[in-house]
Amino acid sequence: MKNIAIIGAGIAGLTLANKLKGKYDVTVFEKSRGVGGRMATRYADDYQFDHGAQYFTAKSPEFIEFVEKLKNEGVIDIWNARFVELDGNKITKEHVWDENAPHLLAIPKMNQIGKYLAQGIKTNVNCHIDSLVRYNNEWKIFNNEGVCVGTYDYIVSAIPPEQADELIFDNVKFKHDLPQYQMSACFSLMLGFKTPKDLPFEAALVNNQDISWISVNSSKPDRPKGYSILVHSTNQWADSNIESDIEWVRSHMIKQLEHVTQVKMTDHDYINIHRWKYANIGQQDGPKFLEDKKNSIAAIGDWLIKGKVESAFTSAISLYEYRFKGKKND
Repeated sequence: MKNIAIIGAGIAGLTLANKLKGKYDVTVFEKSRGVGGRMATRYADDYQFDHGAQYFTAKSPEFIEFVEKLKNEGVIDIWNARFVELDGNKITKEHVWDENAPHLLAIPKMNQIGKYLAQGIKTNVNCHIDSLVRYNNEWKIFNNEGVCVGTYDYIVSAIPPEQADELIFDNVKFKHDLPQYQMSACFSLMLGFKTPKDLPFEAALVNNQDISWISVNSSKPDRPKGYSILVHSTNQWADSNIESDIEWVRSHMIKQLEHVTQVKMTDHDYINIHRWKYANIGQQDGPKFLEDKKNSIAAIGDWLIKGKVESAFTSAISLYEYRFKGKKND
């Protein structure tokens, strides 16, 4: 293998690309305008929102080592938030996060990890890969305009399983495994206020409502001071309403937010909403990556393990060590 294409510039794709750079000719393709996947940040005027992953944790030795390196590089910090659990509008638990069980985030915005990993890598953003053609033991990749954007020896799909299933043809041996991995959706509501709200928390897990999470995004380290609130829906509610009118979704989530906080939220200075069609997945018990060695194609992603940042990293490292370093696949 000399030329390797990675489709998807989330944490999984960029982690693998970062490991391979300097050893192979690697190109990453990403349909969005930026890198990082669900490690995403939206900003407008004085407001900033981490509208994908809110924070992450590190448990495995390999990921802890990676995190420590990025801490030393000034890319990662700890969020010591005032945290509560809510059942409806009642606080059932509360404590302050601390360094004993660190809740990590990238600074100055969540997509900084993606930008860090993408350094020195050929990355084509705004490039939607639409089809793959296998010919003479090589892969030709075509964008959604039917233009061939390159010929490669090996391809890695680092996109959600539903998208990979549309892209990968039937002769690839793991094609028929993909439908068993079903990711759930999520809506992200972003609100900016000229006057801060008096909330008894900076991060809240919400139970028994259609919203599941509230954070004061502006309370995170190195964020702009414009007061910003980020709200996530539950995955179940989003799955049921993924095609619903977006104005209705937004209105319903604001009503839910007002109910659980008992605070008026319609006086916002800024509002936006993002529909994540593939946001989360529960614990999986299968392999950490999928590969068809004969056809020189593989798939990686958090969806093979669990919907966590660390899972995306682990999936990429597992493929790297097995295919490119010859370690046993466990």
